[in-house]
This record gives sequence, C-alpha cells and structure tokens, in this order.
Amino acid sequence: MFKSRVQVAPSPPPYGYTARRELQQGNSPSEIGVTVDTQRRTAIDTELAGLGSEPAKWAACTQSLIAAGAPLPCRTSGNPIRCLDGARHCGTDIENTYEPFMELDFHEYQPDFNGRMYLFLVQFRLPANEEYARLMFHPLDAYGGDVQENRGWRLQVYDQHHNPLTVQCQEWTYTGVTEYTEGLVDLHHLCLKPTATDEEYEVMSRVRFLKITMVGNYRQIWFDKVDVFFRAITDLQPGTTDTYVVANAPPPPPPRETAPSPPPAPPDPPATTAANCTFYENEVKSGWNEHVVLYEPCGLDNDACCALALEHNANVDSVALRGSVDSFVLSATGCCVLTRVSSGNGSWVPAVNATTGEKIGWEGYQSGRSGMGTV
Repeated sequence: MFKSRVQVAPSPPPYGYTARRELQQGNSPSEIGVTVDTQRRTAIDTELAGLGSEPAKWAACTQSLIAAGAPLPCRTSGNPIRCLDGARHCGTDIENTYEPFMELDFHEYQPDFNGRMYLFLVQFRLPANEEYARLMFHPLDAYGGDVQENRGWRLQVYDQHHNPLTVQCQEWTYTGVTEYTEGLVDLHHLCLKPTATDEEYEVMSRVRFLKITMVGNYRQIWFDKVDVFFRAITDLQPGTTDTYVVANAPPPPPPRETAPSPPPAPPDPPATTAANCTFYENEVKSGWNEHVVLYEPCGLDNDACCALALEHNANVDSVALRGSVDSFVLSATGCCVLTRVSSGNGSWVPAVNATTGEKIGWEGYQSGRSGMGTV
C-alpha cells in the first residue's frame, strides 16, 4: 500500500537479539487485509492528514514507528488504485511492483564505544499468513511465480552523507534460508560473512542508511516489522565472560597543515519561490491526470515544483510550446507532476460558484503538502 522510505529512531542493542514483541493492534499486515472497510479507511485518512508532510512516519515498519502508532501496514501495493506515491511516482501495476524498496534512516544514531559498532544483522518479521510471508522470496504463481530473476532481496548500505559504502552486505542467498517453510516468522540476514576482515568491520561501522529492495518484477514488500542490530567491534578479555574492550582502536590522526582558504564563491542566483505560482492546498482540478506533461522527481515542496514548471516553460525547444505547462500537482510525499489543464497559455484562475464560493470542477486531494499550483 505504501511505497516510500521510512525514517526510524535506532533500536539496536550492543549485542544479541531483541526480545519477541507483538505488534500493536491494527498495524500489521497479518491484521489488516488487502482491503479495509470504509470506517477503518476513513480513520487512516484522518491519521495521515494529522501527520502532514511526514510520509516517512506513515508505515509501521520498525519498532519506533509501531510505538508511534504509524497508521499504515508495512507493505507496498501493485494496484494503482491503492498505491500512494513514495520515493517514486505510482504508475501501472507492473511499474509499482518492479523492485519496490524501503529505506531505513538512522543517520542521527550515535553508537557506543566511540562509534566502533558495526551493522551486524537485519531481522525481518514475516506475516503469519503463509501467502503473504512467501512474498519475501518470490511473487505468487499468478504473477510469474518462483523464477530466478524475481527471487530474493538486496541490502544496500550508505554512509551519513548517503554515499554507498565500499563494503556491502552479503547476498541474501547466504542467509541459509532461500524459501519459505511452514512456521517461518523471523528471518535473519547477517551483513558480513564470518571471514570478514578488520577493514570490512570498520567500513560497516559507518552505515547510517539501509535500503532493502525486493529483486525483480511483480514483487511486494509485506513485513510485520524490521529490526536492525549493531554490535561493538570487540575482543573478549581472557578469563572473562562479560567484559569487552574495543579492538584495534585507531590512533588519533596526525595533524594536518591548514590550506589557505579559497576565495568566496559568487552568491547563488535568487531562488524561484511560490510567489510565482498560486498553490491550492489539498485540492486539485478534477481529471488533472489526463493532462500530464511531465513527471518530475519526488520529495519536493510546492516552491520547488513551481520552479520546475517555470523552468520547463523557459527551456522547451519549440517557441510554439512555450508556456505549455500552466499548472502542477504535488502529492503528499512530494512527487511533482507538470500539467496543462486549461485551454490557453499562461496563468489561469479556477472558476468559482458565485453562490457557494466553491471552485467549480475541483476536488479534495490527499493531505499534508499535497495540492495543485497554477503558473
């Protein structure tokens, strides 16, 4: 149902596994079916509106988000009717189910032992329903089934600046579990092999983003919970069982000569603001999706989407097409779509019912930062 990155407060202890914890009522895919009744859907819509422009907190994928009462289950949807924009635009069922991913963000995590703790293990809590749990490994038979190109998952790790690290987690086939078996609930993915070098442990101590991708076509994320564990880079003291010391602690870096400061950079050009566009929060013109000119990136606000609309109009190749974009639509997760819904070029103003004051041909749209802007 939800395709986006999720932001988490870190929950990994220094050593070992977490105790089993039951999900709160109403958050897990095991408890919410493929469809929900109108009353429950209305309640979810209200909760999403209350969360505003924080889609990273919508899906109950981690311990912290579960505790915060995130209203959506931790899963994606292939059905365009149920799909919500996330890190990419919703599209056809084929597009929505091609390598869906979730990204865990713990860049503010301050590990113990002076930061010398490495990404040790990712634990997936699978749904109790066998049909849903099998989706961890491959699509259902009706959607291609168990074929090699649509099997498994991929873990990718990044540093605090979201740059990929030189060492990555081992492939899913090294987990020892490559197919669902009856009763499988907790699935563990060790990030490093037992033969990992000291250098690889050091690199894994810099992980601050983790991207989990289902490999191939017709895939869905369908978890009850994901836990991430860090462990200290330690040696056990001889003759003890509970005292740990930091192993191979790096010496302080040598002092560096300070290079002369470069000349100051020229000031940036003034940014285009929403003053160039009129934005209608949580409203759109009916049928706008039939007048799409261009899909722009996600994660934007209305200022940035407005700027892209103006840039498009200023840079189209044909003079006849200048001003071809007269509006844009922004989803709750910041996915920007440039549109042309009026008959003429340039700015336009929605028609208003003289009696009620309501805009004619408009409808409510999503929540948070969503809405429609006119250029």
